[in-house]
Parts: sequence; structure tokens; C-alpha cells
Amino acid sequence: MLYDDFRKEKMDALKSKDKLKNKVITNILSDLIYIKKELGQEPTAEDSAKAVAKQVKQVKEAMDMSKDRPDAMKELEAELAILEQYMPKQLSADEIKDAVVKLLEEKGIALEPKNKGAIMKTVMPALAGKADGKLINQVVSSLF
Repeated sequence: MLYDDFRKEKMDALKSKDKLKNKVITNILSDLIYIKKELGQEPTAEDSAKAVAKQVKQVKEAMDMSKDRPDAMKELEAELAILEQYMPKQLSADEIKDAVVKLLEEKGIALEPKNKGAIMKTVMPALAGKADGKLINQVVSSLF
């Protein structure tokens, strides 16, 4: 989804008085507005995916800290459900492995433990928003 799509979603949430959806979309729009105003460029679909992924990560961290508060957990679970509607399809471990191997062949980087930093530096931007960073790290580590 693009910036304008999220603005339309926000307007729909406001019209339907869905406070939770409005809050979630406002958080996403905040990241996209930063890109638009501070960086002086139109947010791309990739930027939108990164913004949604960032919000998902924040909600999951909040859920970890709120395990003993059922009222907070219920709201966080609802936020996560809304965010997941906007997440692009996430890659599986096998798809990540294939993408990593392909990228390394293209860039000519040897698959060795000493090159892990260079491998991660190459792979992370290419898979940003398409897979969780922890999963990417696990897949790269398993290749050695």
C-alpha cells in the first residue's frame, strides 16, 4: 500500500469511528510522513512495508512486556491483527535461503563465516519488509 492508500484507510476508520484502526494507521502514517517531509521524497511501497513491519515489531515487543496484563494484551492483539492485514506476504525460511544464495552468487560473496557481516549487509536491504530480520539471521547462520 502507498501513502495515499493509508490516508484513505484512516479516513474510513474515522468515518466508522474505529478508534483502534485509526490509532494503528496513524502510527504507520507517522513513519511515512517523516519520509515525505524530512527526507523530501514520496514514500514507496517498500517504505510502507517497512513502516508496517516496524509497527508489528513494536506491538510484539509491547506484548512481551504486557503478558501479565490481560486488558493490554487484548488491545495489542487487536492492533496486531489490523497490522497483519497490511503486511506483505512474508518469506518462508526456504525462500529466504534461496534468495540469500542467489544474492551471494550475484555479488560474488563467498559463503564463509568470516563474511557474515558482508553477507548480512547485502541480504538485509534486499529482503527488508519481506522477512523478519531474526529469521534472516538464523537462515544465514544455518548456511555455514
